[in-house]
Amino acid sequence: MNKIYQKKPDVSKNRVSRRLGGFTLIELLVVVLIIGILAGVALPKYQNAVNKSRAIGLLSNMKTIRQAAEAYKMATGSYPMDFTQVDISFPGQVLGTAEGVENSQITLPDGSSYSFDIDGYIQGANREANFNYWYDVSKWGVKQGCFMLRAGDEKTKRLGKSMGTFTQKNSFNEDVYEICF
Repeated sequence: MNKIYQKKPDVSKNRVSRRLGGFTLIELLVVVLIIGILAGVALPKYQNAVNKSRAIGLLSNMKTIRQAAEAYKMATGSYPMDFTQVDISFPGQVLGTAEGVENSQITLPDGSSYSFDIDGYIQGANREANFNYWYDVSKWGVKQGCFMLRAGDEKTKRLGKSMGTFTQKNSFNEDVYEICF
């Protein structure tokens, strides 16, 4: 009646201990594929958000310049043609020439530049965008107080669609967006 009990080898432990050594190639490829798909979807949205934030900073500075130009007009009766005429200061170097002769331009350390033009507009530009603000809106068909974004490439068109209202194509065959704030 003595039974001899033999221990059966535990096969499941061997399988588990063999699997704890690492991942299979298929598992790693699936993870890399999932990360690649997520990055492919998220990266363009991230880049558009970064471009939009830079453009909003550019517009904010242009709005400040516009307000200083309007204050100058109220005081003198004409719009300024040079940054030295307005009561505003930016960290950067003022580039330009005598009053009313050429564009007066200022370039900031972040690479954005702003200028008064003798044709009656303020321009702001950086790598992502090129904005104009016209004093005389009648000849350009832009609403008073709105900025124009000239979109010549796909990146700038995406930025324009996310920020403003499409108005028309300009003479350079660029899409034009109105941004009003």
